[in-house]
Amino acid sequence: MRRWMSPLIVLLIVATGPAAADQRDVRVDELFDRLGIAGDAREAALIEVTIWEIWRVYTGDDYDVTEFFNRGLRAIRRTEYRSAEILFGGVISRAPEFAEGWNGRAAVRYTLGDFAGSIADSEMALELEPRHFAALSRLGDCFIALDRPARALAAFEAALAINPRLPSAQGSAARLRERRGDAI
Repeated sequence: MRRWMSPLIVLLIVATGPAAADQRDVRVDELFDRLGIAGDAREAALIEVTIWEIWRVYTGDDYDVTEFFNRGLRAIRRTEYRSAEILFGGVISRAPEFAEGWNGRAAVRYTLGDFAGSIADSEMALELEPRHFAALSRLGDCFIALDRPARALAAFEAALAINPRLPSAQGSAARLRERRGDAI
Protein backbone atom coordinates (compact mmCIF):
# COMPACT_ATOMS: atom_id res chain seq x y z
CA MET A 1 0.00 0.00 0.00
CA ARG A 2 2.82 2.41 0.76
CA ARG A 3 4.31 2.25 -2.76
CA TRP A 4 1.20 3.51 -4.52
CA MET A 5 0.66 6.19 -1.91
CA SER A 6 4.07 7.80 -2.40
CA PRO A 7 3.34 9.45 -5.76
CA LEU A 8 0.03 10.64 -4.34
CA ILE A 9 1.86 12.26 -1.42
CA VAL A 10 4.22 14.00 -3.84
CA LEU A 11 1.30 15.36 -5.84
CA LEU A 12 -0.41 16.60 -2.69
CA ILE A 13 2.75 18.39 -1.63
CA VAL A 14 3.02 20.12 -4.99
CA ALA A 15 -0.70 20.93 -5.08
CA THR A 16 -0.42 22.99 -1.92
CA GLY A 17 0.98 25.81 -4.06
CA PRO A 18 4.18 27.80 -3.82
CA ALA A 19 5.38 28.83 -0.40
CA ALA A 20 8.58 30.60 -1.25
CA ALA A 21 9.40 28.60 -4.39
CA ASP A 22 13.01 28.03 -5.47
CA GLN A 23 15.38 26.28 -3.07
CA ARG A 24 13.75 27.94 -0.05
CA ASP A 25 10.32 26.42 -0.65
CA VAL A 26 9.18 24.54 2.47
CA ARG A 27 7.76 21.69 0.34
CA VAL A 28 11.27 20.71 -0.72
CA ASP A 29 12.13 19.41 2.76
CA GLU A 30 9.39 16.78 2.63
CA LEU A 31 10.33 15.87 -0.93
CA PHE A 32 13.94 15.28 0.06
CA ASP A 33 12.78 13.10 2.95
CA ARG A 34 10.76 11.04 0.47
CA LEU A 35 13.59 10.96 -2.08
CA GLY A 36 15.96 9.38 0.41
CA ILE A 37 13.60 6.46 1.00
CA ALA A 38 11.98 6.13 -2.44
CA GLY A 39 10.99 2.53 -3.02
CA ASP A 40 11.94 2.33 -6.68
CA ALA A 41 13.38 4.30 -9.58
CA ARG A 42 9.95 5.42 -10.81
CA GLU A 43 9.02 6.91 -7.46
CA ALA A 44 12.43 8.59 -7.14
CA ALA A 45 12.13 10.06 -10.64
CA LEU A 46 8.71 11.53 -9.85
CA ILE A 47 10.02 13.12 -6.67
CA GLU A 48 13.12 14.44 -8.46
CA VAL A 49 11.01 16.05 -11.20
CA THR A 50 8.86 17.70 -8.55
CA ILE A 51 11.95 19.09 -6.81
CA TRP A 52 13.20 20.49 -10.11
CA GLU A 53 9.83 22.10 -10.81
CA ILE A 54 9.97 23.90 -7.48
CA TRP A 55 13.64 24.85 -7.74
CA ARG A 56 13.14 26.47 -11.13
CA VAL A 57 10.49 28.93 -9.96
CA TYR A 58 11.77 32.37 -9.12
CA THR A 59 9.24 34.38 -7.13
CA GLY A 60 11.15 37.60 -6.58
CA ASP A 61 10.05 40.97 -7.87
CA ASP A 62 12.44 41.17 -10.84
CA TYR A 63 10.67 39.84 -13.94
CA ASP A 64 13.98 39.86 -15.82
CA VAL A 65 15.27 37.00 -13.64
CA THR A 66 12.55 34.66 -14.86
CA GLU A 67 12.92 35.90 -18.43
CA PHE A 68 16.71 35.48 -18.45
CA PHE A 69 16.45 32.07 -16.79
CA ASN A 70 13.94 30.76 -19.32
CA ARG A 71 15.93 32.21 -22.22
CA GLY A 72 19.04 30.52 -20.79
CA LEU A 73 17.25 27.17 -20.76
CA ARG A 74 16.12 27.70 -24.35
CA ALA A 75 19.67 28.63 -25.38
CA ILE A 76 20.92 25.37 -23.89
CA ARG A 77 18.32 23.40 -25.86
CA ARG A 78 19.57 25.16 -29.02
CA THR A 79 23.20 24.42 -28.00
CA GLU A 80 23.93 28.15 -27.84
CA TYR A 81 26.12 27.76 -24.78
CA ARG A 82 27.85 31.15 -24.81
CA SER A 83 24.49 32.89 -24.93
CA ALA A 84 23.22 30.67 -22.14
CA GLU A 85 26.25 31.52 -20.02
CA ILE A 86 25.56 35.24 -20.45
CA LEU A 87 21.86 34.82 -19.70
CA PHE A 88 22.52 32.84 -16.51
CA GLY A 89 25.06 35.51 -15.59
CA GLY A 90 22.20 38.00 -15.83
CA VAL A 91 20.13 35.83 -13.51
CA ILE A 92 22.99 35.69 -11.01
CA SER A 93 23.62 39.44 -11.07
CA ARG A 94 19.92 40.17 -10.42
CA ALA A 95 19.19 37.31 -7.99
CA PRO A 96 22.38 35.95 -6.43
CA GLU A 97 20.25 34.06 -3.88
CA PHE A 98 18.58 31.96 -6.62
CA ALA A 99 20.47 28.66 -6.67
CA GLU A 100 19.26 27.67 -10.13
CA GLY A 101 20.96 30.67 -11.71
CA TRP A 102 24.29 29.39 -10.40
CA ASN A 103 23.42 25.81 -11.30
CA GLY A 104 22.44 26.76 -14.85
CA ARG A 105 25.67 28.63 -15.45
CA ALA A 106 27.67 25.79 -13.86
CA ALA A 107 26.11 23.33 -16.31
CA VAL A 108 26.94 25.54 -19.26
CA ARG A 109 30.49 26.14 -18.09
CA TYR A 110 31.00 22.40 -17.68
CA THR A 111 29.77 21.86 -21.24
CA LEU A 112 32.19 24.56 -22.46
CA GLY A 113 35.10 22.88 -20.65
CA ASP A 114 35.46 25.66 -18.08
CA PHE A 115 35.81 23.26 -15.16
CA ALA A 116 37.11 25.85 -12.69
CA GLY A 117 34.15 28.12 -13.48
CA SER A 118 31.73 25.20 -13.24
CA ILE A 119 33.17 24.18 -9.88
CA ALA A 120 32.88 27.73 -8.53
CA ASP A 121 29.27 28.06 -9.70
CA SER A 122 28.33 24.59 -8.45
CA GLU A 123 29.78 25.47 -5.06
CA MET A 124 27.65 28.64 -4.97
CA ALA A 125 24.55 26.60 -5.83
CA LEU A 126 25.46 24.23 -3.00
CA GLU A 127 25.98 27.10 -0.59
CA LEU A 128 22.40 28.15 -1.32
CA GLU A 129 21.00 24.59 -1.47
CA PRO A 130 23.32 22.02 0.17
CA ARG A 131 21.11 19.18 -1.09
CA HIS A 132 21.58 20.10 -4.75
CA PHE A 133 22.36 16.62 -6.04
CA ALA A 134 22.92 17.82 -9.62
CA ALA A 135 25.53 20.37 -8.50
CA LEU A 136 27.27 17.66 -6.47
CA SER A 137 27.22 15.26 -9.39
CA ARG A 138 28.58 17.96 -11.69
CA LEU A 139 31.41 18.58 -9.23
CA GLY A 140 32.22 14.90 -9.59
CA ASP A 141 32.25 15.23 -13.38
CA CYS A 142 34.52 18.27 -13.16
CA PHE A 143 36.94 16.48 -10.84
CA ILE A 144 37.04 13.50 -13.23
CA ALA A 145 37.90 15.89 -16.06
CA LEU A 146 40.65 17.39 -13.88
CA ASP A 147 41.95 13.90 -12.97
CA ARG A 148 41.08 14.19 -9.29
CA PRO A 149 39.37 10.84 -8.75
CA ALA A 150 39.24 10.97 -4.93
CA ARG A 151 37.44 14.33 -4.97
CA ALA A 152 35.18 13.10 -7.78
CA LEU A 153 34.18 10.02 -5.81
CA ALA A 154 33.49 12.12 -2.71
CA ALA A 155 31.21 14.40 -4.75
CA PHE A 156 29.32 11.49 -6.32
CA GLU A 157 28.91 9.81 -2.94
CA ALA A 158 27.57 13.06 -1.48
CA ALA A 159 25.07 13.29 -4.35
CA LEU A 160 24.01 9.68 -3.78
CA ALA A 161 23.56 10.27 -0.06
CA ILE A 162 20.88 12.79 -1.04
CA ASN A 163 19.47 11.08 -4.13
CA PRO A 164 20.37 7.37 -3.91
CA ARG A 165 18.85 6.57 -7.31
CA LEU A 166 20.70 9.20 -9.35
CA PRO A 167 21.81 7.05 -12.32
CA SER A 168 24.74 9.14 -13.57
CA ALA A 169 26.24 9.41 -10.09
CA GLN A 170 25.69 5.69 -9.45
CA GLY A 171 27.59 4.71 -12.59
CA SER A 172 30.39 7.21 -12.12
CA ALA A 173 30.89 6.29 -8.46
CA ALA A 174 30.95 2.58 -9.32
CA ARG A 175 33.58 3.13 -12.03
CA LEU A 176 35.72 5.20 -9.68
CA ARG A 177 35.47 2.59 -6.92
CA GLU A 178 36.38 -0.13 -9.40
CA ARG A 179 39.33 1.91 -10.66
CA ARG A 180 40.43 2.40 -7.07
CA GLY A 181 40.10 -1.33 -6.47
CA ASP A 182 37.09 -1.34 -4.15
CA ALA A 183 34.70 -4.24 -4.17
CA ILE A 184 31.47 -3.19 -5.83
